[in-house]
Amino acid sequence: MRVMFIYCGALRSWARCRQNHIENLWTDGHAFFHTYENPNEPNSTFIQIPGEFYAMDGVSHKFNQRKRPEACVAQSLNQWHNMFVGFSLAPKGYDVYVKTRPDLMFNGKINFNVNLDNQIYIPEANDFGGINDRFAFGNYETMKKYYSVYINHEELWNEGVEFHTETMQLANLKKQGVNINRIPVTESILREPEWKPLIVI
Repeated sequence: MRVMFIYCGALRSWARCRQNHIENLWTDGHAFFHTYENPNEPNSTFIQIPGEFYAMDGVSHKFNQRKRPEACVAQSLNQWHNMFVGFSLAPKGYDVYVKTRPDLMFNGKINFNVNLDNQIYIPEANDFGGINDRFAFGNYETMKKYYSVYINHEELWNEGVEFHTETMQLANLKKQGVNINRIPVTESILREPEWKPLIVI
């Protein structure tokens, strides 16, 4: 089974999380980094993100009219855009495609040898009223639906879905009829207090 691991966004605490990923994720797989910085990883591909596409400050988005108080519209749009582009650039032909983050720590090994026919696998917890959007895996066609939240978010919002990343992702998967499976392995974000986002306006 060939597995493609797709990392998008900022590397953040990758140096401290790397060994955890090697032990719990990287089994006969290839890592694809669509990130701001080059991780210089062997057996991986790196394409740099040119910068932020949506201004973080001083811009009023219509989605602000109906969003969660803690939601940042520009941050979600940048995240979805980077994820969508990263998935689109990743090579085809793998059995499993994994959406993950460089700053995650896992409490156990992930089993990728599962039924992948229109199935997506997402850790339990960290749903925040929607569904955990930190980690997911499935086959190419299923993950294509997962990453399409970037394409579908405006339609979902027009249908009454609150603007909030986890809520939008759950609505996106349900609308496309993807079967959601929860896996017992959980993950947590390892924060880097000195890290600051790259903002290009």
